[in-house]
Formats: sequence, C-alpha cells, structure tokens
Amino acid sequence: MNQLQDKLKGMYIGAILGDALGRPIEFLDRCTIRRKFGSAKSYIRRFRDIDKNKTSDETSLLVNSIGYFNNPEESYQAHLGRLAERGEDYLRERGFSAKMRALIHHYREHPREQNPHTDNTGSGFVPMCLPLIAQTNSIIAQTNSIENLTADLYTIMDLTHREADKLWASHYFRALFATLKEESIFTAMGKPGLEELSRQKELRLVLSGNIEATPKKIDGSANNILPTALSLYVASGCDFYKMLDLSFSQFDTADYDTLFFCVGALIGASRGYKGLPRDLLDKIEGEIDVNGIDVYVRKSSLTKENIITSERTKKLQMLLSNEDILEEEPTELIEVIPELSLERSYNSRQPRHCYDLLEHTLRTVQAIPKEDYVLRLAALLHDVAKPFVRGEKEGRVHYHNHAKCGARMSYNILSRLGFPEEEKEVVCKLIEEHIINYNKNWSDAAVRRFVKRNCDILEKLFRLVKADNSAQLKDPRRGYDELTERIASLSS
Repeated sequence: MNQLQDKLKGMYIGAILGDALGRPIEFLDRCTIRRKFGSAKSYIRRFRDIDKNKTSDETSLLVNSIGYFNNPEESYQAHLGRLAERGEDYLRERGFSAKMRALIHHYREHPREQNPHTDNTGSGFVPMCLPLIAQTNSIIAQTNSIENLTADLYTIMDLTHREADKLWASHYFRALFATLKEESIFTAMGKPGLEELSRQKELRLVLSGNIEATPKKIDGSANNILPTALSLYVASGCDFYKMLDLSFSQFDTADYDTLFFCVGALIGASRGYKGLPRDLLDKIEGEIDVNGIDVYVRKSSLTKENIITSERTKKLQMLLSNEDILEEEPTELIEVIPELSLERSYNSRQPRHCYDLLEHTLRTVQAIPKEDYVLRLAALLHDVAKPFVRGEKEGRVHYHNHAKCGARMSYNILSRLGFPEEEKEVVCKLIEEHIINYNKNWSDAAVRRFVKRNCDILEKLFRLVKADNSAQLKDPRRGYDELTERIASLSS
C-alpha cells in the first residue's frame, strides 16, 4: 500500500473512529460530559471498555456504500434503494436509524423523486463524498479535477440533500481533497482576496484554528458543522485526544458524532492509516468489518507516490538560506506557503510597525543567521495568524491570540510539508511564546515559571524576540534586557 493509499484508508478509518467517539456524548452539555468523564483521557478509557459501540447513519452509509463507488453503474439513489431489498432486519443490524431506513425504503420505490425524509439529513453527504474522492483516475496529479468531482458530488446529492447541505458539502470536500494532496486548506477554500477575507470573520477564524471564537453551540446545521469541523481539525494538531479536550472545554452542546466524523476524516487523510492511534483502531476494527474498505483502497488508482511535498520542503530550505532574503521576490515563498499571501501589503495598524506585515516578517528572518534554519522557519511563520485573528475594539486594532493561533496554523503547515515532529514542536513553541508581556512587577517566582516553561527554547526564543523587535520601530521598550538580567541573576 503506497503513501496515498495509506492516507485514503486513514481518511475512511479516521471518519469511523471519530463517529464512534462522538456517539456516546451526542448532544450532552459540557458540564455533563465533565461530570461523567472528567477528561479526554478518562473518556477514552471508558470508550475502550464499552462492549459494543453504536453505529451511526454516517458510518453505516460509508461501510455499505464504498463498493458502489468502485463501479457506479446506477444512480446513488438507486443504490440506496437496493439496500432496502435486503430487508428491515438487515438495515437495523447495519446501524441505520429509523429515519435513514425510511429514506432508503423510499428510494427503493422512487429513486428519481425528491425524498420527503431528507429534511434533516445534512450530515449524510460525508460518507458519499469520501469514496467519491477516489473515483477519478490519478486525481492527485490532476490540477482541475476538484471542479469535476464537486460537480459529481452535487449530482449525487441532488435528490438526497438540501441546497445548503450541498454548499457546505462541497467546501468540506475541497478541504479533504487538499489534505490528501498535502496542500493548504486555505488554498482549497478558494484563495479569497485580503479584503474579502477581512469581511468574512468566521472564515478567518476557521483557517486560523481559533476554536475559542467559533460558535459555542453546535446544532448540526450547515452554518455550524463546517466551520467548527475545519477549525477543530487545525486547532487539534491532528490529535484525537486534543480534539476531545478542545471540544469538551469549548462547546456547551454539540452534534458530536457528525462533528467528529468530519474531523476524523481530515485527521486520517492528513496522518494516514499508519499514523492513527493504534489503541483506538483495535477497538474500532474489532467491531466493524473494514475489509471492504481495505479492498477498495488497494483497487483504487492512487498509485503514484507524492513527491511534491519533499520538493516543496527542499525549496523552502533553499529560500530561507538566502543571505539577502529581502532582495528576493517573495512569490516563491508564497507558492510553498500560501498563507503568507495575506501578509503582502498588509497594514497592521500598530504604532510600532513601520513596514507591511510581509516585509516585517522577512526582515525578522534576515536578522537571524542563515545557518539556523529552524529559527528562521519560526521567524517566517511567527505572525502568520495576524490577518486571520484581526479584531477591532473602540477604533483600535488588536490581534488577540495571534501567537497561539499562529502556532496551530504553523503545525498544520509544517505537517503538510512533511517536517519531523521534533522540528515542528520547536518551531511551534517558539511561535506560541514569542509575545513576552514582561514588566518590572514580575515576581521572582513568575520569572522562574517563565524559565521553566521555556527552558528548552530559551536561547532561541530571545534571539527570535530580538529579531522581531529589530524589524519594527526602534526602542520597543519591552524590558527584555532587564528580563535576561534577572534570569541570569536567579540562575547564579
């Protein structure tokens, strides 16, 4: 099984795993979840101890439909109707709800008519679009195939879903497709211009992974699931435990099985089947026959290894090692990391900033020796979230959470480019900690806590902060010299 097939299998199994994780807590409020389980780790322990997990309509449709896409000789509606021929007991055993069973039975008799049972089946598109991704030959190598596949998705959903569901399905579909291609979700969302993006606050927050600012109440509607799923994917760093922690701390209620199904597919497409947590996979694969998925993946036409990622990484290393990076046209950097496009000509509207955001970023990079590739990488990405989290209060622009969101975005970017985990962790920690709100009122204990938290990156962190300050107006007056003196004094 090659790399792309592994990612494809990961997408399917990740979706099923996410769905299974969400079923026991569907629509529970945050307090109830914390009272029953305490933490994500305790919830996972309980999840593994359950004798039999419930199967949702999403998983049931996925497992029962994947073979159809391998050789689609009839309409998808007709395929659903043919499932009904196996009888009511069969459908119950396969986990289909009463609502979905009614929908399937309708298509047995009326495959070409609008189905009266689809008024609340918005999430049902997901298992349809997962196999569809692999339907076209060599899609990874086809630049324009996403448009054709989106059209196919609309055709399949034409009599099955509401118009709003078709819209968010196509956006989610693009995000999945980009993840398999190891491209930026930002690119997949249509490369909106800066002015357009500035007006769409929700889209900016989603692309930054600022989960704290996404809707607190998730009701499974087209307006909520898509932005929350994408931001939860970015914010979690492709980690199921972090996904649970963020969900339990942020959402009062949620359609968790649908939400986690969507996020799980993205995590699996990013990490691949081999990168999914084995202790959870054993639980899922012990309950669900995934042989059909395995057979389908191996028969798929995704046989070409993706060499684009390594080429991009080498190109980035070459560009960052340039002594005079300021003198070069930044177009090539933006091609490797499209998120940087929003920094070009961006006015931060902050008193200490005298350059546009991209020039400030490149000046920060240039202030660091070219031999220190990791630190230059952190400098390149240290303000990547600013255009995404920009806000305004009483006429003043602010960038709350930009360091934290920048670290999340950077993890996603570096994962996309194939960086090793150790380098990703160092770069992201430098970015998250590069805003040091030091003042002379810090106690000695506060200074010690700062040192303890950053002991493994302290020297690099101060070099990054110094480079950042050198790319602004002179004398930022933040007292970093005083802080370094206090650290030296307390260490002696």
